[in-house]
Amino acid sequence: MSSGELLFTVDDEEYLVGPNTSSVIPGAVPRSAENRGEVDAVGIEVFSPPRVTPPWEGDDE
Repeated sequence: MSSGELLFTVDDEEYLVGPNTSSVIPGAVPRSAENRGEVDAVGIEVFSPPRVTPPWEGDDE
């Protein structure tokens, strides 16, 4: 996170991630993130290995 805070729920456990922190979340684990702060949460997501088709792009085949 570069600014703001996100409350991550990962496999029923909650983690608060704020500025200058990071998290690692396994791909097959149920998860969600919620901005409960008063400012926008800004961060970078990295997927490794990379997704072939991210869900937000859809599948045109």
